[in-house]
Amino acid sequence: MTDFDNYEEDERRIFPPQTSSIIIRLAEKYKIKETTAEMIEKIGKGDTPNVTKIAETVAAVVEDKISFTEVASVLQDKLNLTSEAAEALANDLEKQILVLVKKPSSQKSSQEKIEIKKPPAPDDSYRELVE
Repeated sequence: MTDFDNYEEDERRIFPPQTSSIIIRLAEKYKIKETTAEMIEKIGKGDTPNVTKIAETVAAVVEDKISFTEVASVLQDKLNLTSEAAEALANDLEKQILVLVKKPSSQKSSQEKIEIKKPPAPDDSYRELVE
């Protein structure tokens, strides 16, 4: 079970549909994308493929587990990148994915129903006029 599975329906973040394609393209750009055979070998050894490490880092930012200022150093550590490459990758992730992620607070405000309260009904009981 992933962390994503632990969210209630209205807490789920909505990632752009092209997120996985962007991550793969960025992994290719920074020359850290493995072949399918390399990914299978990594998984078999209990390691995580680089594209998954990138996706987990993006998810950690969206879930507020790490701040965006930490992304470059996290990517540098996880992917064994130079600080310059990690910084560039972090900026690409921000521009191409993070700015497009919809967080729950924006979802809730658009989905909340406005409750209109009606004034109390007048008293319908019979009353005789006193003279």
